[in-house]
Amino acid sequence: MKHPLTVFGLVCIVISFVPLFLMARETYINNSINKRYDISHTYMEHGFPSSIDTQKIEVNDFTIEIKEEPTGKKAPKTWWDTEEDGGDIVKLQLLVNDKEVSAADDITLSSSNRSSRYWSWLDVLLVENKKNGQEQIAIVQRLSEDNAIQEDYRWKIIFIAEDGKLSEEEIQYRTRSENLLAVRLISFSGTSLISMGYYSDLLHYYPTLFYPLLYPFGTMAAGIILLLLGLFLQRQRGRHTRVNLK
Repeated sequence: MKHPLTVFGLVCIVISFVPLFLMARETYINNSINKRYDISHTYMEHGFPSSIDTQKIEVNDFTIEIKEEPTGKKAPKTWWDTEEDGGDIVKLQLLVNDKEVSAADDITLSSSNRSSRYWSWLDVLLVENKKNGQEQIAIVQRLSEDNAIQEDYRWKIIFIAEDGKLSEEEIQYRTRSENLLAVRLISFSGTSLISMGYYSDLLHYYPTLFYPLLYPFGTMAAGIILLLLGLFLQRQRGRHTRVNLK
């Protein structure tokens, strides 16, 4: 019969394994992407890389332009608009070398003087593949509204290759794990609205005394200790039983 400490230790290990596995996978994927790609902002403000705050920018001989068409509508005030009202809603059209690319979408212009005009909605990134040295431009745009629920978040990314070839991908929060690089670009661009993982958001939860210190790290450590202690006591009990039988 197994010692109670052995059983309890196994229970602690089992309930801790899944979150620890998810956290380890997130860390491994993030490190792998960072090793393969070098991602940077294309816009500079006061000499420092920043989210785009201009309607026209030159990147690697490509002219990227942001055309705004007023809609006359105001966005509802969000939880982060502590002092300002909701921003103006405009229909945004992207142009590359004076040619329209992708469909025009509604975005909300920032109403704060402390952030960029397109904060949390749009950014232009430069992505270098460290393995082959090739660079591509990534225009990351959020499609979902500020007040959308997390499960309905959507983005689109327009890639511009070195030869000028354009491609577009739409990413949904629910299926984001199908495009791991896109998840990294969305997070880097600041258009994610939330701290977002590749498969799971466990690494991005606000830490407390309970999580992740007590659970799952504490419960896994306790489980291993209790398991070893239980096996030791079980073995000792078995020896005493054999001695008594003699």
